[in-house]
Amino acid sequence: MTENTLRAFVLKQLLRSLLSTGALHLVLVTLFALSLICDVSYCKKSRRRWKSGRLDVLTPVIAANTACATFPELSRPQTQLCEKFPDVTHSAIDGVQMAITECQYQFQKHRWNCSSLDTKSRTSFNNPILMKGFRETAFANAISSAGVVYHVARSCSLGNLLSCSCQTDMGKPRKKEVRQITQDSPNQQWIWAGCHDNAAFASAFAREFLDSKKSRASDLQSNVNTHNKKAGRLAVSKSMEIKCKCHGMSGSCELKTCWRAVPVLHTVGEQLRDRYQYATRVQYSNKHPGRMVTMYSDREKPPRRNLVYYDASPNYCDADEHLHVVGTAERVCNKSSTDMDWCGTLCCGRGYNTVLVTKTDRCNCRFHWCCYVVCETCTRKEWVTVCK
Repeated sequence: MTENTLRAFVLKQLLRSLLSTGALHLVLVTLFALSLICDVSYCKKSRRRWKSGRLDVLTPVIAANTACATFPELSRPQTQLCEKFPDVTHSAIDGVQMAITECQYQFQKHRWNCSSLDTKSRTSFNNPILMKGFRETAFANAISSAGVVYHVARSCSLGNLLSCSCQTDMGKPRKKEVRQITQDSPNQQWIWAGCHDNAAFASAFAREFLDSKKSRASDLQSNVNTHNKKAGRLAVSKSMEIKCKCHGMSGSCELKTCWRAVPVLHTVGEQLRDRYQYATRVQYSNKHPGRMVTMYSDREKPPRRNLVYYDASPNYCDADEHLHVVGTAERVCNKSSTDMDWCGTLCCGRGYNTVLVTKTDRCNCRFHWCCYVVCETCTRKEWVTVCK
């Protein structure tokens, strides 16, 4: 059934309902019918297009001088991009912060736990570990790029940015997506509409924002960083999910509107952590200068969605101010764990101390009408193991 046919069916059902409703319902039904006819027209009036690899500049909502001065650590190309698109740059920086938080969650049990990426400047572009060729460098670059794509794409579709809106050139749904939409109710009618998250615009902006001209140079480190940032963008754009919303009278689902949405960043973080575990070590080809190939091979290129590195990681046991690594001393470990936070692994063989600590929690919470919650503060003592 075509989209126009489905609309005609829904309007027919609405007209039937209209005959049996009062004046108040008349207004509600009319507004709903108009929304179907318009087909979320704001999605078709995108205020920004990606054309020929360049962004069209429009008048920004946020004053560029005010916005860009907030981030003095930006490089010159990033500052120039910020001056053109201050609202998107703000969203991108928020995405980097989300990425750092996700990195700390994924590596909370590891010796390197991303704590060095959490800086007061809200960005981590100049962090020393990002200038290396470690596995951890690969993950940090990939998750940062993914965070920018995620946050900008969501901000576009939510209407928070002047520079972009919903993505309209999504084409027809794939067969796999159609099966996903119809698996619960094969005969239910649906249309491919709604507000698609603008992953195309977000990926293009992330590339311009994070891949500076210096990072696109011909040396191995620049190529590795560019590869991993692209892998992060692909982790978002290739994992788009299907979201649907029901329409109908009295909560019925006579028609579904379905669209593509970016996955939650935690899902992307798990994917990239798995690829971190199986990252590919690379080198420059001897036979083909400038070509990045897998280690011990002069022909095989690394898959574009894999994370790549070229240098062995340090053990991260001891503090290293040059890498902003704090070491594992005084980290809480788990003496009965079989994971990376086991005291034997996390403490690097130095042993651990058992100490009694006092923890404070909110407890005995009560809801008061209307509308606030009051909690008591409870303290408890707990024995924990801490690395020497």
